[in-house]
Amino acid sequence: MATAHSMLTPGDAIRRARAIIRALPILGALLACALPGACAKKQLELAEPTVLTAPYESREVRWAVAPLVNESGVSIVDELAATDALVSAITEVEGLTALPTNRTLAALRALGLRGVASPGEARALARALGADAIVVGSITDWYPYDPLRFGLNLALYARTREMDLADIDPIALSQATTDSQIRAGSPADLPVAGVAEHYDASNHAVVAQVRRYAEGRHDPRTALGDDIYLKSMERYTQFVCFRTVELLLNRERERLALAGAENP
Repeated sequence: MATAHSMLTPGDAIRRARAIIRALPILGALLACALPGACAKKQLELAEPTVLTAPYESREVRWAVAPLVNESGVSIVDELAATDALVSAITEVEGLTALPTNRTLAALRALGLRGVASPGEARALARALGADAIVVGSITDWYPYDPLRFGLNLALYARTREMDLADIDPIALSQATTDSQIRAGSPADLPVAGVAEHYDASNHAVVAQVRRYAEGRHDPRTALGDDIYLKSMERYTQFVCFRTVELLLNRERERLALAGAENP
């Protein structure tokens, strides 16, 4: 007796093929779990990046950043890109805001200035922008090849007493007609804080600082991992700006502590 075989129509064959294709991801997951320890792998644990905090206890203080000057001797430096990176680093500080570079450039044009060449011009620019202080700086070294190098000098010029101790008399402040100095008797042409830093990626201490900065700021599953901050000049610039702003804030913290000790 002959056995009857069912014949597949073209439509049945297509439906079966589609069902198999839909099942492939599930089969792949089952096979992966069959491998030793595959399903026991933990999800990527996210790390929190280091966040800087301003030393001021009054309202949120506003800083402006004058366009950085290139003193590195390298003509291909993008000073405005570095200035933007510095603005971004300041913006990330808790208790600080930073004005966008475009607003600062517009204020310079309105004042008829090509840049900031003196403390007086620095404070005039800060006044035009309504900033409590202005950062003036220069790029002293810039080497975009392995190992990377970046030198940055920053000076902070204060304009208002919001940069001073927290216990400010608001009535006296509102009645002030001129910019008040931060510390009585201090020369008006001196910055209240300054830093001069040079970061060479061939230095192991610098590499360690880069790796600490990179925590929480990159995907460790990528091919380069945190080495991206040692291979990309753009990322390295972000690190240098963060680190230099951190040191500038430390100088400010020391200054305010000293002023508080002198005026208990």
